[in-house]
Amino acid sequence: MKKKIAVTLAFVLSLINMAASALFTYFQDVRTVPTHFGPDLKPDAYGSKWALLFIPAVCLLLSVGFYIYRIATAKKENVQKNKKYEDRFIVSFILIFIILGWGLALGTTGIITITADAVVPWITIALGIIMVVLSNIMGKLAPNRTFGLRTHGTLRNKTVWRKAHRLCGNLGVIAGIVGIILGICAFAFGSIATYLLSAELIFFIIMAVLIPTVYSEVLYKKLGGDET
Repeated sequence: MKKKIAVTLAFVLSLINMAASALFTYFQDVRTVPTHFGPDLKPDAYGSKWALLFIPAVCLLLSVGFYIYRIATAKKENVQKNKKYEDRFIVSFILIFIILGWGLALGTTGIITITADAVVPWITIALGIIMVVLSNIMGKLAPNRTFGLRTHGTLRNKTVWRKAHRLCGNLGVIAGIVGIILGICAFAFGSIATYLLSAELIFFIIMAVLIPTVYSEVLYKKLGGDET
């Protein structure tokens, strides 16, 4: 995405969402809504209905931060090389949070029913898809200090950066596919759906973060340190 399109799209979507969420909240005939849920997705804490604006406010702040970031990095060559990937990720991230916010708003006000058996499998599948998409980007990133796997080795050696991100991308895609499969299984085994979601997150962290991080440091030492 071009700079102006991405920045404008993120801000406009967040602003419209904030206004729509405020109107929705104002017209809800309730004073309190659930603000925290247990592992079984049953509410265990309550607060003012205006707490529904928390996620929309976060989206709006992220879009403003995105705009400031684009201005601050406009002349940084390494950042500009990855601009299209960062734009896709940030805009997609905001969209996901907007959808999540509306799902919570509709569920906490009783318009739709939220149960672990119905929701967790879809969350697990959605996270798996996000993992696949994000991991596919990792292997294409040029070296920079703001986006990607930032370790001692990757930031000081371009060869380490390239190989570690390629490994991170490949393992992340595998973890994401496993997550999608776990989400499908969660429909059949609803009683353990939350455990399958936890397993997906742990597996992804191990595959796409811990292993590439250790690999980058081992490779960095093997190659003799900084790349000249």
